[in-house]
Parts: sequence; structure tokens; C-alpha cells
Amino acid sequence: MNIDDQKQLAKEVTTGKRKSLGMDDKFKFQCNGCGKCCFNNDIVLNVYDVIRLRHGLKKPTQDILKETYLNFYIGPSSGLPIVSLNFKKLNDAGFSCCPFLIPALNFDDVMAKLKEISKGDEVKFKELIEQYKTNPSLLKKDLSEVKVEKWLCLVHNDRPIICRLFPCGRIQEVDKKTKEVKEHFLLQDSEEDRKFCPGFETKNEQTLADFLATQDFWHSKEGSATFTSIMDWLITSGFFASTSDNQKGKEKAKFGNDSKVLMFLGNLLYNFDSFNAFSQDPRVIKTIYDKDATQEDFMYVENKVFDIVKEFTNMLSKQDLTGLDFQQFINSLTKGGENK
Repeated sequence: MNIDDQKQLAKEVTTGKRKSLGMDDKFKFQCNGCGKCCFNNDIVLNVYDVIRLRHGLKKPTQDILKETYLNFYIGPSSGLPIVSLNFKKLNDAGFSCCPFLIPALNFDDVMAKLKEISKGDEVKFKELIEQYKTNPSLLKKDLSEVKVEKWLCLVHNDRPIICRLFPCGRIQEVDKKTKEVKEHFLLQDSEEDRKFCPGFETKNEQTLADFLATQDFWHSKEGSATFTSIMDWLITSGFFASTSDNQKGKEKAKFGNDSKVLMFLGNLLYNFDSFNAFSQDPRVIKTIYDKDATQEDFMYVENKVFDIVKEFTNMLSKQDLTGLDFQQFINSLTKGGENK
């Protein structure tokens, strides 16, 4: 689903045109790994999603960005620093897939293909296996015609909240006066959706509450809520770029799309491991490499990001800001260590 489709869906839900799901409402769905939802999609990430991706890939943010898994840009509507998954282009027509989508091949089909290549000769078969160890690209070439029965997610346990929710969607409606957030869940089960996704053909019925629990949604929701607070802080402080969509809002933007301040903020939000205050903090490092990292550890990192973002925006908002003040702030990021 692209951004325009998401906006239309949000409008239908908030106006009551599209029915919302209650926690006790039941629906039939069982993912069969067809991978269709991982092609030609727009997956916008929050800070918590990035924190979890690091854990799934066992790589710090600077490596994730260097390997072009993510796109960074200023939101055309919000004017805020945004990142999304950089889907791999598969052809000139614009067909693309998630960078973490990998094929799951049937073992019997793989063995049959390898025996065909080695012409049933056991010695040649063993020599072929040894060649693959030193030349993985040869293996990819030889198995290119083997049928893919399903697809797997390389970071499934640490996948983004949008992926966890499918085939459900979540719309957050914010009251402009009270700032109260109303949450709507919906099932993407139109006739077109059902034809697209074979997961609806199952007899497996479950409540929305049960489905969310199996997807480990509540941890992601906690991270999403903190990210919303970060974005609200930036908007209230005016730390966003002016766009045609946000000019009529109560808060006024302080920056343009090419602002170095917003670029620096983007680094604080999505490339925090590049600062020593994170890269030398043992608890932050734990959330990259330790398989036993907990939700509390993940939230520690996100809250640390939030604290530093608040310090940065407060610093720049001071009327008596001096070069020394800013340098002291930069030093606090580069000195490393755990915030107390």
C-alpha cells in the first residue's frame, strides 16, 4: 500500500465510512508466506523500528544506512525527518521488493536440480558443493530456475510495526485541541485484498486481541507511542520544514527542506549509533548484538534518543544561544558513556 492509499484509508476510517475492529471481533487469516505484501510497498519506519532492525541485522545504524536499506527524506506533508525501507528495484517498470525478503526453496527441488547439474555423478556432486562454498554466486545462478514456494523475512522477529499488523491496519486520530489519541484498527479485506492475499482462505479464526498478541504488537505499540511523542515535540518546537500541507497549522515551521538542522536531527533520530554517546554505551550496544536484549533495553535506547532530541531543540531555541553552548552539546554526544 502506497502513501496515497494509506491517506485514503485513514480518511475512510476517521469519517466512519470504513468499519473499525474491536478487540473481541473475529476474522479469518493465516499468513502462508507467499510474500506478495513484500513487493511494491511503502514502509515508513519509526525510531523503535530502526532500533529493532539493528537487532535483527546485528548491525549499527551507520552500517544499515551505508548498505542502503533505508531512505532518508523530509516528509513532503509533515516536513519532519522520515525514513522508510528502500525497496530493491527489480526492473525498469518500477517493480520492487523489500530488501529483507529472501526465498525459501523446497529442499527436494534443490537436490534434484543439483543432481541434474552433476548428471548423477556422486564425485561431481561433491565437487559442486565445494565450489559453492567459495563461489556463492554460482549457487545462485544454478538455483535460479528452482521454484520458490514461499518467502521468508530476514528480520522477522524484529520486523517493523506495519509488517506486524498486516492484514490489519491502524489509524491514530489525534484531537487537535486535547491532543488525545484515538486508535482505530481495521481489516484490509476488500474483494481486491482477498484476491491478492491467500491468507484469507484459511479456516483459522481469531480475535483481534489474539492476533495482536501473536504478532508481538504491544511492544511495538509502546515504541510507536514514544516516537509519536518525539514527533509531537518537534512540531510543537517548530523543528520541521515548511510545506504546502502544514502552513495552515497552529505551529509554524522554523526551517526549509535543505536545513542542516533538520539533517542533524535526522541523524539523531535514525543514525544515533554514529554518536559516541550511543556507540560507547554498553546497554545500547546490547540492543544490537545480544539475542537476550529485552523490551526495556530497546525502550532505553529510544528514550535516550528522545532525551537528546529535547536537549538539542531546547538548546537551539534559547535566545542567548552561543557557539560555546552548541559546542558543549556536541561534546556531550561525542564523549560517550551511559546517561545517568
